[in-house]
Formats: sequence, C-alpha cells, structure tokens
Amino acid sequence: MDVSYPAENRKLFAAISESGAVASEFPFGAKPEPWRFPPRNRLISGMSMGILVCQCPAASGALITASYAAEQGKDVYAVPGNVDDERNRGCHGLIKDGAKLVETAADVLDELG
Repeated sequence: MDVSYPAENRKLFAAISESGAVASEFPFGAKPEPWRFPPRNRLISGMSMGILVCQCPAASGALITASYAAEQGKDVYAVPGNVDDERNRGCHGLIKDGAKLVETAADVLDELG
C-alpha cells in the first residue's frame, strides 16, 4: 500500500490516497512482484461494477481481471480492434466468450443505467 508502481504513477497514487482509498492484501513495503498481480486484479474486479478491457494480447493480466469479474458475477466489456493486431486478440476472445462489445462510452453507460 505504500509502494507506488509503476513509479511514473506516483502523482496519481498520491491523489488517490488523499481523496479516495488505497487497498491491498499485502503488507507495507511489499515489492511489486509478478505473482502479486493476480490477487490485486481480483480486488480490482471485486470493487468494480464491471470490467472494461480496451486492448490486450491473448496472454494478459487484463484477462485475469476479466476472468475474476466473470466469476464474481460482474459484467465484462471489451472493445474490439484491428484483427491484424496481436494486441487485440484478448478482447476478441472475450467477445467470443460473451463479453459485451463496446464501441462507445454510451454502450457501457446504457448497461449501467
């Protein structure tokens, strides 16, 4: 909770700490190691009304978050992209698996009411 990662997000981290909430399952001083990201993603999806994935390759942490959201009964949204770009494979897979296709912000806002 006291380690800003990535470092370039220090200002955002400080702003959230001052006016919102920073939550973690890990103790103070915990280093941002790859194995810590899936549990973090579970918390993110758990605190969210839904998850919107804008661009991700077929193997991505965003897909882990989307999977947790689906397990938790949350809506999963995905933005399609160019079929020739590998960075869009994850979103296309989510859409094939039932994620709600998002073309504009209105698509999500309509779903949320």
